[in-house]
Amino acid sequence: MLLAVWSCKPPASRRDIGERLAEKGWKPATVLNFLYRLEAKGWVKSGKDQNRNIYTPTITKRAYSVWIMRERLDAVFGGDVAAAVRALVSESGCGQSELEQAIAQGIRQKPLSHHLTEHPSDANRNMNQIGG
Repeated sequence: MLLAVWSCKPPASRRDIGERLAEKGWKPATVLNFLYRLEAKGWVKSGKDQNRNIYTPTITKRAYSVWIMRERLDAVFGGDVAAAVRALVSESGCGQSELEQAIAQGIRQKPLSHHLTEHPSDANRNMNQIGG
């Protein structure tokens, strides 16, 4: 759903978003239901343009990716980054030199800034605490 919202020029109508999901079998009522859910989570903001609802994402793809990775890291590895990296490296088939390059690049690069919004409905994790 968020991919469809991000693929539209903001603000996007439910119809614009629904057109991107129709080929996957989404019905207009389902699209609207999920837009309400995303709004409740604070991930989209709704407004009005004459007689139609419009939606604007309040979270970037990068910010959402960081958030979802953190959620999975906590759920699967109990927040242990080292264990997650070990598992990823052991299953990815990457060699020592590739790993060293990735580490060196990560050290050299400043974290990219991204827009994170606060989500009061998420009692377990404030999105502003995740690298924002």
